[in-house]
Amino acid sequence: LEDVGGDLRFEDNGSLPEFIGEVLSSVGGDLSIARNHSLEALSLDGLDSLGGGLSITGNGELWALNVGRPDTIGGDLHILGNDSLQDLQLAHVTHVTGDVWIGQRGPDGNESLQELQLTRLLAVDGDLEITGAGRLEDLGGLQTLQTVGGDLVIEFNDPLATAELPELSDIGGAARVMFNPAVTQCRFPALATVGGDLDIHHNDALTAADLSVPESVGGGFEVSSNPTFASLGGFTDRRTVVW
Repeated sequence: LEDVGGDLRFEDNGSLPEFIGEVLSSVGGDLSIARNHSLEALSLDGLDSLGGGLSITGNGELWALNVGRPDTIGGDLHILGNDSLQDLQLAHVTHVTGDVWIGQRGPDGNESLQELQLTRLLAVDGDLEITGAGRLEDLGGLQTLQTVGGDLVIEFNDPLATAELPELSDIGGAARVMFNPAVTQCRFPALATVGGDLDIHHNDALTAADLSVPESVGGGFEVSSNPTFASLGGFTDRRTVVW
């Protein structure tokens, strides 16, 4: 099987330990790998085109993941509830046309995740949420990201020490960095616009934030309940805050 014109779903298979599809080159719709409770290894090494979204959720034993080389995900990207997954490699993806959810929504988390490699990602058209992402200590795998069309949410990541997106210039919705107890630095030095609220609060170890010189914040702006906070850079030339 080389090509699937519609969706490809591999779901609720309780006893299968691996899924190997190395000759599969394209999926025209969504690709969903979900609730395969014994699945340990997933390899789609030949995949180079994905017309829809990618959802890898609820595979508690999954530790080896290879989803090929697609440069665009034509829908949402959901990586949730894979408790054994340590390393997320999507190094060829440059554009996600929907939302990106990594970590936890509701009861679904990635308790072991410590490496996030989206090293060529330039644009997310929807929301980007990194929430409850296991053992993730930094956002080094998102260093090329330039735009988020919806909300940027970074919250409830206990080991996260730095929240830094050096190329991020535009956020179409709100930006929230909250409840990350180990974060000491919050840096978005290229940030130009935030379409909604900008909130940085309840980060117990945060000492400094560098937000460059955003030309506008479309909603409210709040920095609060960060008990060790001492430095806020990038506000000498601020132009517009709309409450």
